[in-house]
Parts: sequence; C-alpha cells; structure tokens
Amino acid sequence: MNIPIKRWLLLTHRWLGIGLCLFFLTWFVSGMVMMYVGYPKLTHAERLQHLPTLDADAPLLSPRQAFGMAGIDGSVSDLRLTASRAGQP
Repeated sequence: MNIPIKRWLLLTHRWLGIGLCLFFLTWFVSGMVMMYVGYPKLTHAERLQHLPTLDADAPLLSPRQAFGMAGIDGSVSDLRLTASRAGQP
C-alpha cells in the first residue's frame, strides 16, 4: 500500500474513532443521568391552571343524551366533563 494513502487511512481511522468515542461517551453519560434524575412534574394546580375554562353559556347535553348520541348502552361508572373546540386541539 502506498505510504501517503496508508498514513491518511490511519489518521482518518484515529480521528473517526476519537469522535465516535466522544459521541458514545456522551450518550452513555446522558443515559446514566436519565436513570437517576427524576423528570420535572406538574402539580395538580399547575396542570389545571393552563386548561381552558368551561363556557357556562355553551349548549350542554345531559349524560343520557350524550350516551344516546354516542351509541353507548348500559351503565357507566366514571364520567368526566371536558371542553371541546370543535375538533381543534
């Protein structure tokens, strides 16, 4: 093999190895941090603070009407009231 090509190949291999080693070391350390440091959490009050308020003037359905429109038969053990913006998030 030609000497300049061999030297270029060795230098490229060395610096690619150093760069990839640093990348994987960073990946490993960040994984260790993610294992032992908790994620930030919102309290119940903070979560409710950013929700839109319910409009009292909006047309409301009774639970029986809503179940009938949705085609749900039988009893329901849990019911939650939420606001909808016509399919918008």
